[in-house]
Amino acid sequence: MASGPSSGPSSGPSSGPSSCQQQCQQQCQQWPRDNSGLPTAVVHSLCVGWDLWAQGDVHAIGVNESEFRLFREYMALEDADRSAASLMGSNVDILDTGSLETRRLLRQRWLRRSLLLRVPVPSDILSDEPGLKTQTKEYVDRLLKIFAHDRMTGEHLLEWLRSNYGRDEVEELLQARNLSKEGLRTTLQPFLNWFKENFPYYRGSCLRCNHGDTTYLGIVAPDGNESHFQALKTEIWHCPQCKSFYRFPRYNTIRNVLSSRLGRCSEYSMAMYHIMRSLHFPTRLVVDWADHLWVEVLSRDEWIHIDPCEAAFDNKSMYFGWGKNHTYIFAFSKWRRLRGCDWKLRQGFG
Repeated sequence: MASGPSSGPSSGPSSGPSSCQQQCQQQCQQWPRDNSGLPTAVVHSLCVGWDLWAQGDVHAIGVNESEFRLFREYMALEDADRSAASLMGSNVDILDTGSLETRRLLRQRWLRRSLLLRVPVPSDILSDEPGLKTQTKEYVDRLLKIFAHDRMTGEHLLEWLRSNYGRDEVEELLQARNLSKEGLRTTLQPFLNWFKENFPYYRGSCLRCNHGDTTYLGIVAPDGNESHFQALKTEIWHCPQCKSFYRFPRYNTIRNVLSSRLGRCSEYSMAMYHIMRSLHFPTRLVVDWADHLWVEVLSRDEWIHIDPCEAAFDNKSMYFGWGKNHTYIFAFSKWRRLRGCDWKLRQGFG
């Protein structure tokens, strides 16, 4: 994201702001501003917006007060020179067309790594043109950048696979491309089971003491080292057991994912995408805008679903029981930048 994007259905065009939006705009114009121009007064929400908290040069959107205080504590540990300014909150409608200046100021905070976000679609906060078109373009651009910079592909990835999964097993996988679907299932299912066991889905347990009941604060911009390995965002967590804060960078480079064995659907689907390509399968990355990723491989003119997090083979119907509001589903491949998925995948998603 990578991680993968998360979004609800995009709103349709509007002929103008509603009376609620007009009231919100009028009141927003009356809010006191800090030195940067961001609103700082506590204001009752007149329309659907995001809670914005500020203390000194530290800001957060989409969190509650206790979560912001934890983030402020974390930032104070990172930089002891930050001023102890008073805590202030407000509510802003970031998606309003009149909020371009607010988004510009928030982008500055993001690049300084002093903005915490806990919202479904960060690009709607940071982009001048929020919406599905912008999200999709940015996602494709990120994929192309990641693919261009990742060097652990092809034969390098096959050697890693032989060392970790087994040489005979890899040779069997290399011969599986032209098998029937059931033959492919027989060959791939043990590999998918092995992958799921060795690359467990990260659910937030403390990376220092392994305590399970932790607090997710939100995402911040990656630092220099994290960006070097193609992390696009970094999660901040707090553990009440050992009283520590820890970072979970959402790396996109295969080497980092395979060495840390720490990730979720975006990291593991990206890894599986490259693994299947190294095995000479035509492969595409499938992104569900309701926040999930998987891969599909082409076998005998049919795209076959593979979900590395679930060790699932040809079982798209399992997503119907997840309770998600499926919106848009796109398939990305290296030779085709963007295309919709087949009708069997879309059927029932609305």
